[in-house]
Amino acid sequence: HLMGTCHVDVAWHGDEEQYANYLEQFTVILLDMLDQYPDMTYMIEQAYHYRKLKERRPDLIERLKKLIAEGRVEVVGGMISTADSNMPCSESIVRNQLLGLRWFEQEIGAKVETAWLVDAFGSHAQIPQVFESFKMKQMMSTRFGGDKHHDYFIAEGLDGTKLLVAGRDAFSLNLPT
Repeated sequence: HLMGTCHVDVAWHGDEEQYANYLEQFTVILLDMLDQYPDMTYMIEQAYHYRKLKERRPDLIERLKKLIAEGRVEVVGGMISTADSNMPCSESIVRNQLLGLRWFEQEIGAKVETAWLVDAFGSHAQIPQVFESFKMKQMMSTRFGGDKHHDYFIAEGLDGTKLLVAGRDAFSLNLPT
């Protein structure tokens, strides 16, 4: 299986207006592609961007809502913004998750079932426990950290909670040469 996605950092090499313009342009292209290719599916993330998009272009959000209801667009992660999962305490990750899930469900009718840590550069030891508390049994991730050089593996939290992870530790210093 293959699903496309796009990760847009909230703040990396641009300001808020640049990212809002970028996401708007990207969403128009994405929605047009989904209309053109009825078998295509896609994943989106980060409520922050879509909250801003709803203010600017509610028409695009309405199109997204329809595709989400059809199962052609899936919201993954469901956080306000993709977390830095190395340093913050688990409470900040939980709050980020809770606020994002609430927004996605109330505003666009999306129920998030897959955890998402892209560009994570490692992982907090309680990540499996945190995501399990939100009824997520699997996670997609890149740069997870450690020695996980497989397409799928089980991450185990401090309390023994297990989480199926799909994704390689790509771009890590731990990759074999």
